[in-house]
Amino acid sequence: MFVDAFTIRFDPHRIVDVLLRALGPCECCATVMYRGGGVRLHPVRRQSQVG
Repeated sequence: MFVDAFTIRFDPHRIVDVLLRALGPCECCATVMYRGGGVRLHPVRRQSQVG
């Protein structure tokens, strides 16, 4: 999915939502961290599934 740079700049939550949606079906969760106005996503393996 393409996101306009202006949208990211004026609405950082938009890109975060897009990334979270992209990682939704994956077996990992992302921690959102704001630094200097930037957004960093740290993928963390979720052990919610019990075999």
